[in-house]
Amino acid sequence: MNSLRIALLLIIAASGPVWAEAVVLSSTAPGMTVGRVLADDETVSLPDSTLTTLLLADGRVLKLRGPAEGKVTQLGGGEQIASAQASGGWGGVDVSALGGTRGELTAALPVVADNVSVDLHRAGTWCVTAHAIVRAASDGAIEDNGRLIQIKAGQPWPLPITDGATVLAHGTSGVMSVRFRMVQDGALFRLASAGCLAQAGPALRQAGASVTPFSLYLATDRGQTPRYAIGEQVTLILQANRPAHLACVLIKNGAMTRLFPTGSGWAELADHQEMRIPGDKMAVQVAATPPPGMGELRCYGVDAASKAALPELGQSPERLDGAFKAAVPEPSLATAHLFIRVQ
Repeated sequence: MNSLRIALLLIIAASGPVWAEAVVLSSTAPGMTVGRVLADDETVSLPDSTLTTLLLADGRVLKLRGPAEGKVTQLGGGEQIASAQASGGWGGVDVSALGGTRGELTAALPVVADNVSVDLHRAGTWCVTAHAIVRAASDGAIEDNGRLIQIKAGQPWPLPITDGATVLAHGTSGVMSVRFRMVQDGALFRLASAGCLAQAGPALRQAGASVTPFSLYLATDRGQTPRYAIGEQVTLILQANRPAHLACVLIKNGAMTRLFPTGSGWAELADHQEMRIPGDKMAVQVAATPPPGMGELRCYGVDAASKAALPELGQSPERLDGAFKAAVPEPSLATAHLFIRVQ
């Protein structure tokens, strides 16, 4: 998809709308991954300082800032109306101070369910229309009643396709389960709600990035106002709504300690994936060190698409924010901080 033109009708949240389902376009809330489908009676909990954007079944967009908890149908709503235009990025009305906004997303998205390329090396669900042309994306074989049918990349699918039909695909990655869903058209919401994330994922991410600012969430395993005894290990929890470069420092008694990165480059944070530190991807140890008192943890995320260099982290805490803002264009920078009490 080379371009995304979105006409967005924003409605300031006031009362509860009604819809059947919602699909996550973008979120910094742990557990809220792109493409996750939320049923109308599902209860969601969005922590403080998180930002979540949902695509609704009727094409509207709902933007929610945490803290928020309740059933999807109870979150957000609208009375006051404003309009905005966006082309490839967010360029409309500033709604960052609102608790929730909703709008109508009438995006010029490509229809992808009429010409489907099935990856035989990837398990998943693929959406097709009644007149779809379905081809294999790579060489492999599919299993039909115990016999293997060899299939070449670009070759039309050799078996009838019905809603819910499941076949086993044999490729270099092993045996994968491939499932088909019949849909009326290639509308983005329909693909996502049917579970066809291989097809819908890139468009969902681009739509989310077009209407949601780059944001970073930071908490600990004890929340955002934690208390620790001297010597206890602190577990950090982070999530960004873009692939991000990451740097964090601890400020206590006027002194600043770099937590990560430990070298001259950036630490890496995948989008819409909760990262725990220490954890599998980063073994940095963060401990509650003496003396007792309050320490501030600051984290800076830079959109991975940005070519910004890591600012010098050895300067004073008072100048650090300014150094990042000078080095990184504002739309590409997200910051988060919290205070840790050591007792």
